[in-house]
Amino acid sequence: QATAQASYPTPTPLPFVPTATPISVALGQNLLTDPGFEGRLYIPCSLNDLTPWRHISCEGLDLDERLPDGRRKYRMWDTVQVPLGWKAWWLTPNNDHGSPDYYSNHPANCYEDAPEGCIAWHNPEFRDTKGIGLGPSRIRSGRNSQKYFTLWSTHQAGLMQTVAVPPGAVLRFGVYMHAWSSNISPREEIPETYLSSGQTNMHMKVGIDPYGGDDPWSPNIVWSTEHDAYDTWGYYEVRAVAYADKVTVYTHSMPDKAQKHNDVYVDDAELVVIDGATSYSPPAAAQPATAEPAAPNVAAAARPTALPRPDGALVHVVKAGDTVFGLSLQYDVPMDQILQLNGLTKESYLLIGQELVIAQGLPATPAAPADATVAPEPTDLPTPSGPTPTPTPLAIAAANPAAALLCVRAFEDTDANGLYQESDALIPGAFFQVSDDQGRPVVTYTSDGLSEPHCFTRLKPGSYTVSIDPAADTVATSDRRWGVTLSPGSTVNVNFGSRLSTVATGSSGTADDNASAGATLGLAFVVIIAGAGLLIYQRRRTTVSRA
Repeated sequence: QATAQASYPTPTPLPFVPTATPISVALGQNLLTDPGFEGRLYIPCSLNDLTPWRHISCEGLDLDERLPDGRRKYRMWDTVQVPLGWKAWWLTPNNDHGSPDYYSNHPANCYEDAPEGCIAWHNPEFRDTKGIGLGPSRIRSGRNSQKYFTLWSTHQAGLMQTVAVPPGAVLRFGVYMHAWSSNISPREEIPETYLSSGQTNMHMKVGIDPYGGDDPWSPNIVWSTEHDAYDTWGYYEVRAVAYADKVTVYTHSMPDKAQKHNDVYVDDAELVVIDGATSYSPPAAAQPATAEPAAPNVAAAARPTALPRPDGALVHVVKAGDTVFGLSLQYDVPMDQILQLNGLTKESYLLIGQELVIAQGLPATPAAPADATVAPEPTDLPTPSGPTPTPTPLAIAAANPAAALLCVRAFEDTDANGLYQESDALIPGAFFQVSDDQGRPVVTYTSDGLSEPHCFTRLKPGSYTVSIDPAADTVATSDRRWGVTLSPGSTVNVNFGSRLSTVATGSSGTADDNASAGATLGLAFVVIIAGAGLLIYQRRRTTVSRA
């Protein structure tokens, strides 16, 4: 099978030049246009000498106008219907049967001279799903969702949207997708015929181009890990730092087998700012390949490396785009640990080249002197009466070193900085839901405000999503959805901050009234750019830590 590559012209990304225009974005606000795919659909046009997904409006175009070589100047894509704000992208199949590399370069058809194992590549058809009358619902929420599909062929395709963002912001793009892939014709009286079978891999994932480019094969794109969700909704998420004043988000699928039905459904997308940068200097964008473009499956940036000091402390040297929040995720340590070890506050600035202590070294255990007296063995003591204390996360982990623990707690974040401290009061009534990498709920918990942290001790190692609903009459000061990865022996702590809605808004209005104003938390950050500098004020952080 040929590897999926493309040869579309790719413009060289221009370096971002800061301007003196202030930008305000509410933390947690969904920045996407029509994230639920509920709006009016449109059929796009494109210039014949440009890539198809660089859409232009068909309104007012003379679709019969010709180029000097006789080809039509414009093309209307009748097979593409997507909501306003979104674009469809796809790999264009090779229709030149006479070319020497036809069968090794995404052939549109497999003719009689095709080699064994030939797979046809087609442009997907993009449609909505509300008109589907038979079979299971393909809508996760609302009245509609997006569908695209190929028949007896494969594809490399997805959806994309470019969004204005504050440069240097840490972003999270998440979306729900599921696939249906089968060679069986479905029959309403046999529900099993609507289930997937026979496909080996759909290569489903999501990505962010931090420069806002529109090339789905750009090496600049930060991709999530791949996982397939067949016949049920799976959650896909990726995070990246914006290196320009816009980013482009992508969904992606590429079935291995050319089955009769290769369908993908997309719903409930979200792009939110989860942290602002305290230092910002964008790295140079990768240049497009001159001969052959890079393969589409580009790995995300490598994990940063902390350098050990003689005293055993691990030190990170700040580089362009680093944030305390981002480093806490990348090194799997609490954000407040980095702040405390380095004498920083949430308003502190990071300087490129600055050394940050990520973790302290363990103190050496002094050797016992040669004439030291060995303490006698303790005698058995009577068992104390009273209630049995709740095991701590450390005690649970010590009892089963191979266990993977996920511990949650809801706390009162009176100063809205998202940092849990021992003096913070616990909040009852916060609802936690843990879902697996297919988006299926695994376990739930409602905080009681007394016994937290509550640890889920029976989760298998793997990837999970933690979703949190704040307690009644409170508003979140932390991110409400988190992707976590559990490995054997690890402990992941999710500390969720919230505070009374009347405190957050400074008025006596209801939480719903205050939220509807587009400032759900009453907390926002402002990016102020002056010359080459970038100043970011932020009023909310989330703590996710690993022990």
